[in-house]
Amino acid sequence: MSKLDDEDGVRDLGSHDLVEEAMGVIIPALGRVHTETVACSGLGWVMPDDLSPAEQYGYAVFSNGSAGPACIDCLLHACSFIESPPTEAVLRSYGIRRDRWLDYHVAVFHVSMVSMSDLAMVLTNVVLRLGLDDRCCRKDTVHRNAWVRDSAVGDALAPNVF
Repeated sequence: MSKLDDEDGVRDLGSHDLVEEAMGVIIPALGRVHTETVACSGLGWVMPDDLSPAEQYGYAVFSNGSAGPACIDCLLHACSFIESPPTEAVLRSYGIRRDRWLDYHVAVFHVSMVSMSDLAMVLTNVVLRLGLDDRCCRKDTVHRNAWVRDSAVGDALAPNVF
């Protein structure tokens, strides 16, 4: 059992060194930032203007890294909703058929699975400071990057992994 696994085999990302280091940078920075600046905009997280370069990096890693666990939550919830749909009476009260309920949650599951790969590419771009626009962070583009291709990161992001 690794440092990240509890007795049930559940991974605790909060105790990962990268997360702890990012939290050590971001928590003090967030204390200085106004609530409206930190609010999530329509296009993603708003980067506060008054952060040092190290704080900007920590903030970017933290905000992009937070998307992965949120996506995993979506996957787990979709599985739960697929495995344990409401009763027919409850579905009927909302005007939903069982097949529509299942179709919707299977679609959420598939979109979330595809999103995990995209999120990994964007996070790799941020962590390694590749400078790619988020829209260009496709598997082949990130994997071909010289800083990624011949590294352990490149092996982890190999095309057959995702």
